[in-house]
Amino acid sequence: MHPGGLRCAPSEGPTTLLGRAPCPPGASTPALTPALSPRCTSFNNELRRTGPFALVWLLLLTTECSGPPDDSSSKIRKPPAQPDLTDMVRVPGGRFRRGVDDRRGRDEGPGRVIRLRPFHIDRFEVSNDRFAEFANATGHVTSSEADPDTPRSWRRPGADGEDAEGDHPVVYVTWEDARAYCAWRHKRLPTEAEWELAARGTDGRQWPWGPRPDPSRANGWGEQDPFSGTAPVGAFPVGVSPSGASDMAGNVWEWCADWYDPDYYLVAPKRDPLGPERGSLRVVRGGSWTNPITVLRTTNRHAVHPEEAGPSLGFRCVAE
Repeated sequence: MHPGGLRCAPSEGPTTLLGRAPCPPGASTPALTPALSPRCTSFNNELRRTGPFALVWLLLLTTECSGPPDDSSSKIRKPPAQPDLTDMVRVPGGRFRRGVDDRRGRDEGPGRVIRLRPFHIDRFEVSNDRFAEFANATGHVTSSEADPDTPRSWRRPGADGEDAEGDHPVVYVTWEDARAYCAWRHKRLPTEAEWELAARGTDGRQWPWGPRPDPSRANGWGEQDPFSGTAPVGAFPVGVSPSGASDMAGNVWEWCADWYDPDYYLVAPKRDPLGPERGSLRVVRGGSWTNPITVLRTTNRHAVHPEEAGPSLGFRCVAE
């Protein structure tokens, strides 16, 4: 035995997760096979004397006497096998009018009626606390963290390097960072069409709360809300969308799954459009704390390079 009371192994053998330690000089080397239970001993004896049925007994011995499974992986926090719908809202799907017919927003049209399947969308933008669960469990390092020339990241997004506030939306995340988080949660990024239906509903409203702009209902640029940067997620309940999702206008731009094409609405299918098959820019929606109320419209489209990350760019996820 090892002086510390651990079962020891020969000093030249590897140290394993079972806790065996090298034997000090002069110590005996006990058998590394654990003592068998009476039932396992019976199997073992039968295996020695039985010829034709040795394989059967071997399988029984292996199944019953192999010892407890290694549970070392259980120390890694994993999400449920299915998406957690607790903080999501259900969007019934169906027909709605996407886009507008307005020459001032050429890529927002033509307005057309399309049909979507039902889905769930996060009630809130993904917060720093939620993203930290993912990063701590998986070891994920965002592009901003990995870049030595980038002084800020989701952990310290402030202009002076202040730590992130847990209930604020995560920022400084690329499209791939957002996709990886959603996949870990057994979710995905919303398509552009899903995002618009969740924000707009079926009555064609231009802002989540209705047809008219109201800067007091969203965290945008200006002095009509109390925040100079991002706000805690869900801080504007008076601006909730028809589906019940918060901050679909303002706070942070939100990544969508789609590639961006200004003319996509002209050729998009009328059922469950997924966006162009290829492109160089990804769609973001909703506007942010850096934009005036006119930019926070439910139909406004914006395109960003998928490797971009910044203080006004976040996301939320969807599930079936």
